[in-house]
Amino acid sequence: MKGFHNNSFWPASTRYQCKPLPLRGISSQISENQILKTQIDILQNLRSDFVQNYKFNEAINIDSKFMQNPYLLNGKLKNGMHTLWDFASNNLAIKPSERKYIFEWYQVMSAYVELHSLQNHWKYQREQIRLGQTIRSALIRLQNNDKCKHKFVRCSSYRECGFGCLIHHFTFCLITALALNRTLILNNEVPNIPIWHALVPIKNQDECLNERIQSNYETISWNVWVNQQQTEPLIIELSPIENIVKRMPFQPLAIPEQLRDQLEYLSQVPFVLFVGHIVNYIFNLNEQMWKKIHVYYSTLNLSSIDTLIGLHIRRTDKIFESDLFSMSAYMVKVAEYYDRLELQHQLSVMNVDKTTVAGNTTTNSIVRRVYLATDDESVWRDEVPTYVAQGYHFYGNPKFAFEAAPENRYNPSSVESIAIDLYMLSLCDHLVCTLSSNICRLAYELMQVRKPRGRDMSSNVDTLDDVYYFGGQAGHGMEAIIKNKVQFEDEFDQHQFDHKDVLGIYKDLHNGFLMGDLQVSKDGKPTSKIRKYPKFKVKEKVVATKFYAFD
Repeated sequence: MKGFHNNSFWPASTRYQCKPLPLRGISSQISENQILKTQIDILQNLRSDFVQNYKFNEAINIDSKFMQNPYLLNGKLKNGMHTLWDFASNNLAIKPSERKYIFEWYQVMSAYVELHSLQNHWKYQREQIRLGQTIRSALIRLQNNDKCKHKFVRCSSYRECGFGCLIHHFTFCLITALALNRTLILNNEVPNIPIWHALVPIKNQDECLNERIQSNYETISWNVWVNQQQTEPLIIELSPIENIVKRMPFQPLAIPEQLRDQLEYLSQVPFVLFVGHIVNYIFNLNEQMWKKIHVYYSTLNLSSIDTLIGLHIRRTDKIFESDLFSMSAYMVKVAEYYDRLELQHQLSVMNVDKTTVAGNTTTNSIVRRVYLATDDESVWRDEVPTYVAQGYHFYGNPKFAFEAAPENRYNPSSVESIAIDLYMLSLCDHLVCTLSSNICRLAYELMQVRKPRGRDMSSNVDTLDDVYYFGGQAGHGMEAIIKNKVQFEDEFDQHQFDHKDVLGIYKDLHNGFLMGDLQVSKDGKPTSKIRKYPKFKVKEKVVATKFYAFD
């Protein structure tokens, strides 16, 4: 592994084993069992170094909150290894013959870390429940103020965009309501919008609003009020997030300062967990939809299934906004996930002190199940059969693809099918999708709340295009955890930065590098030039501010 033999980079227990050992296909006197046992011994030492000595703490950014929550630590290790594998496999001089062994080594490491995740999640599940109750209680208090004495934030109930876009619009409105400790009022200028065919409408207080407006109480837009702030108007009119002129202190990706410790304790991506609770409050299915989902779920016969991957393929109108990916690109990620799962299964049933062989055919293989949601009918017709022939089991309703076509997207039946697909995706163990899609991001956000059972689900997504973002957000700030010294030949292609410098994200190159500008530089030379930089040398900088609803 050329370029990976810097002794200061690797834990002491693994420096003598930088070259990966093959797991299969080796013809020598050494049995596969001995090879795997050797690998596991090394991994045990490696994990011991991670947890006890923090010798890898710079590369994967371990700090005290990860030591308090072992499951969060395991997730961080898994993410760190994935990022390093991505970087090494795409940028180091590796022979093709060695590549599969390196990948196999990465898979075993990931499987071992996953296998040693905390088994008793009750303590962390209790904290998750407590956090959810705190956020939900604040929302219920604000939205059920029946004395008409509260101050308001008013948002439009309608935008000319799809289901996911509209949910995220309401989410931003509620974020603002929580930050300012105001009740959200939705203007019903367009009655019977399709989204309410599936959801219980957010409780509105029209009688309060009408009473206040008729009394000529002051209403002022955010863009005007934020520049004055001399008075506290009764009603603040909120524009769609992309029309906000002056940045809000609580603008996504900010989290409540009062909940920061809890959020960081439970998730590697605190904002996604926070916003997941707000989306969950909005995504309140009505009684009719619950009945339809119950019938649909029963028809799919999923109750006894251990593992299900959610696959969301968004095409049609999205081809004008992002790249088009073949189903094979998605299925590579699905296959990698199930490969790791099979390794975990092998490791869990294997007694390394005895003679169990890694390739023991008596162990049950993992059934590869995929829930498919798409707006392209041809995926079911032309692409799914190829993977069924390879042993994959697909679940979903091909008719939903027809309903999700752009010309049908605002019909009540289309809204219902999207809501069902979104609900099912949020219950999956892992997502493979494009985070440029609102539905993909909604499923990822809901997954943090609906699937965790004490676990951090923030790393349980593979995206083929964008990193996670919230439309209209203030921007990503990636803080350097390791300095990046650039060679002369790369000085115009790659950012050079120091520890604690901050970089933005323009694009994920999916080869171990991000692209963005250098926003904050220790040497006082930030630049707006877009250049690449190694992903494993940075972490997302958490922004926290006061949300008055949590005082």
